[in-house]
Amino acid sequence: MKIKNIILLSVSVLSLCYCKKDDEGSSYTVDDIVYTNSQAAVYFHTMFREAENAWAIVDSIKYSTDPYEEKNGSAYKKITFKETEAQISVTVEYNAWMSGTFLLGGSMTIILPGKFYRVKDKAANVTLNSFSINGQRVIGTATLMYRVVEGNEKNDHYDYSLADAAIYHAKESPAQRLITAGITNGKYERIGGGATVKQNDDIWSYTATMKGLLYDDPNMAYTNTILSTQEYELIKGDKLTGIVNFSFSCKTAQKGMSQVVISGWPDMIYVYNCDGVVYLAQTDIL
Repeated sequence: MKIKNIILLSVSVLSLCYCKKDDEGSSYTVDDIVYTNSQAAVYFHTMFREAENAWAIVDSIKYSTDPYEEKNGSAYKKITFKETEAQISVTVEYNAWMSGTFLLGGSMTIILPGKFYRVKDKAANVTLNSFSINGQRVIGTATLMYRVVEGNEKNDHYDYSLADAAIYHAKESPAQRLITAGITNGKYERIGGGATVKQNDDIWSYTATMKGLLYDDPNMAYTNTILSTQEYELIKGDKLTGIVNFSFSCKTAQKGMSQVVISGWPDMIYVYNCDGVVYLAQTDIL
C-alpha cells in the first residue's frame, strides 16, 4: 500500500465545515471529507461518554430523585433521575457546559433497564433533545449495552449503536445537515479511569463502522471504518495500528486510524492525534 502524501489538518476551529466551490454545483475536497468524518466521530463519542457517565452518576448517588448538579458560574450540567410504572429514566440538561473540549447545550434522555449499572447484557437507550455541541445541533438515538469479555473482566465493555443521527451546520439558515450517520457494530472498552465516576481520567478504546451521507448530497454516501486490525508504516519507519482511543481532553481522538470510502473518490485514510488528523492519500482514481 502506497502512501502518496501527508497533509496536517488544523482543528483549532471545531465547527464542522465544507466549501462550496461554485454556484452551479458543489464540490468538496478530501480535507473537507476527512475533517467532517473525524469530527462527527468525536461528536457521537461525546454523546456516548455523556450518557455512560450520567448512568454511572445516578448509580453512585443510589438513584436519588434529588437532582445532581455541576456548576461553573451560570453554566451547569444537571442530572435528574425519575422512576414511574412505565419506565426508569435519566435526564441530563446542559447550559453552556464545557465537557472536555466541547461546549454542550440542550439535553438528553436516557432510559435505563433498571436501577443498576454495569450488568451483563443490560442496555440503556439514549435520545438527544435540542442537543448541541459547539453551537451545532446534533440529533440521534443510541443504545449502550454492557458486555463482559472473558479474560478481560477488569475493563468496561459496551456495544454501541447509533441511529437517525445527524449534525447540522452552525450558521446556515435554514439549517443544513453536514453529515448523517448510523453505527451498528460499535465496540467500546474503557482502558483507563474505570475506578472513578469522573470522566476526565477515562480513556475509551473504540472500533466501529459508520455510514451515512455528507452535505445532503446523494453522490456523497460514505462508509467510515476504523482500521482496527491493520498496521501501517509511517514516516521514519514508525508503525501504527488503527484502534481509536478517545480521551476527555482531546479535540478529535488520542490516536487511531480510519478509512473513508465514497464511490468515485480515492481511498481516504487518516490518523488521529489529540490536536487534529493527518490525512494519508492511498491511491488516485484514474
